[in-house]
Amino acid sequence: MPMMNITAPFVLTRADGTKATYLAGRQEIDQEDADHWYVQAHSDNQPGDAPVPPPERGDPTEITIVKAFKLTRDDGTMVTYPVGTYEMPAQDAAHWFTRLHSDDPPPVEYPVGTPEYAAEQQRIAARKRLMEQAIEQEAHDAGVRARELGKKRGRAGKEEETPDPTPNDPA
Repeated sequence: MPMMNITAPFVLTRADGTKATYLAGRQEIDQEDADHWYVQAHSDNQPGDAPVPPPERGDPTEITIVKAFKLTRDDGTMVTYPVGTYEMPAQDAAHWFTRLHSDDPPPVEYPVGTPEYAAEQQRIAARKRLMEQAIEQEAHDAGVRARELGKKRGRAGKEEETPDPTPNDPA
């Protein structure tokens, strides 16, 4: 995957309808996305630029990602990992956020009852609330899009009536 510097955040809608959100900053991008004109328009890479090699990050480690995510490394670069099994730099594989999205979750590192444990539990609860809010927002947005599509098709708020199969004649 090539390293690119994204100059402005954007959402890329791929030909198959899936979407990828990219934030500003240096990050590794899937080759197919990197070749897309819209990604090129939002980066300072010029066509024909040699891809910037990623920094050395230890021996590759195989890991299975069960939920897609974006990892912001300590040096500020970002990389997107979709669902699947990958050989990734050991430093990325060992990162707590990677492990949270993999089939190898991070172990509890703090003894129960310590202030560190309590702080970690608060961070986990805050992340969970943020994720739930994001899911609710996505569901709301999907409902809005569905209603807008219905209006465009002239069906907004109309329920289709089905005829009663039994006649109302008293005979």
